[in-house]
Amino acid sequence: MNQPDYLAELEEISDKVPPVVFADVNSRINDWMLSGGKATDNYVKQKVDYAKIWAEKGAKER
Repeated sequence: MNQPDYLAELEEISDKVPPVVFADVNSRINDWMLSGGKATDNYVKQKVDYAKIWAEKGAKER
């Protein structure tokens, strides 16, 4: 079973997410990992999904 690579997904959409949203998501993920969390945890997936919503919103507005 392959591990999901949520950080790669976030990197792929980073240019489509408003900078303030990307900074917030990135900060929350970094804090999570510094406290012992893993990049494959559901918490990270939730944050990446949130960033994806913003990326899709921006794509619709263009």
